[in-house]
Amino acid sequence: MVSARAVAPLVVALCGLAAFLQGCGGGGGGGSDDLVTLAGNTKDLSTLVTALTDAGLVDTLSGAGPFTVFAPTNEAFAALPPAQLTYLLNTKAELQKVLEYHVVSGAVKSGDLKNGEEVKTLEGANVTVKITTAANATTIKINDATVKTANVEASNGVVHIINQVLLPPGFKIPTIPEVAAANNFTTLLTALEAANLGTTLSGAGPFTVFAPTNAAFAAVPNIAAILKDIPELKKILEYHVVAGEDLSSQLKDGEQVETLEGQKVNITISGSDVSVNTAKVIKANVVAGNGVIHVIDAVLIPSGKMIQKPKVIVV
Repeated sequence: MVSARAVAPLVVALCGLAAFLQGCGGGGGGGSDDLVTLAGNTKDLSTLVTALTDAGLVDTLSGAGPFTVFAPTNEAFAALPPAQLTYLLNTKAELQKVLEYHVVSGAVKSGDLKNGEEVKTLEGANVTVKITTAANATTIKINDATVKTANVEASNGVVHIINQVLLPPGFKIPTIPEVAAANNFTTLLTALEAANLGTTLSGAGPFTVFAPTNAAFAAVPNIAAILKDIPELKKILEYHVVAGEDLSSQLKDGEQVETLEGQKVNITISGSDVSVNTAKVIKANVVAGNGVIHVIDAVLIPSGKMIQKPKVIVV
């Protein structure tokens, strides 16, 4: 295992890509392990290693490089809202963007940076270096993240450990309604808007939503009338929403889950098949930044609702 070597208290410096190409900090690091192995041997970087694996970046950062990595600690990842972290760890393309925003081409050590310098990352956007000195102590920030340990050398670069996850400029983690829109749940979105629940499901949450397909809504003969009966519609939609984020792996056979409507839905698991009441989950774990959607093939009807009667609804 490579031991961390801090060069000056809380000091890190890195030079911009252009400066590196002119010779600043050139060459690989002095450690015996590559960047990924080094991170794997550092207890407080285990979440980063998981993220690199999920994003398919292990081979890149195990390669010749050299690279400079701003490595968020486990605590930095944990500081993200849990549903946002779940979204990132389950959305490869977006996770790649975030992680590449933590990587700079070239092995850059301390002593070369200037306050206010902007450095291009592999993601394409720049990070901004901020340097302050007080009481003979120098603090370096990358955007708003503080460098806690500088210049941990690897055979193909250098790691600077930071206390926050960096998000690229303009990067936005989608909410449940935005994910629903991207997946063409048009009837569900129309219903949420009519029932004034779109704002709720755009909030912090987290939520678990059992989302009927357009075809499932179309199977309800009087769906047009239901969409106009706002109190009834709101109760039906709330019967599809659970407070908290439950991925499919967290659901248990035979459990009853309380919905926002107040009544419970029954979970049945048989092999790889998952059902909510009599509706089958046809696509699980469509993640958003404030929860998760499980797509179902039928509309769930709370007990006592008019449209549950056989003469009115056909499933």
